[in-house]
Amino acid sequence: MVATNQKKVSRYIISVGLKDKNDKKQKISPMKVGRIMRKTLSEYSVGYSAVIHRGGYQHLDEAYVFENSLSVSLIDVPVETVNAIAEKLCRAFNQESVLITKDEVNQYSVLND
Repeated sequence: MVATNQKKVSRYIISVGLKDKNDKKQKISPMKVGRIMRKTLSEYSVGYSAVIHRGGYQHLDEAYVFENSLSVSLIDVPVETVNAIAEKLCRAFNQESVLITKDEVNQYSVLND
């Protein structure tokens, strides 16, 4: 195994709640969540990692919900692409908003020679 050169890159994590913003119930099955996510991300040909987990969110009307959430990690992707993906996921899951976090990470690959 051979490690490639290391470089600093941006990692973005898009976090999307899965309960509908209007009735605060999850209307989309986990299987369909996966299909919507894959379709959306394949439109941009970006590599990603994703996980569904539990989270909490306070709505603009101050209602607090515990919900399943989707987090998508994107590494070394232009911010404009990250924002476009976030907007599509926000609409697809009928959310008030989505959270995007950014940090700088060291990236390298281990190659199978």
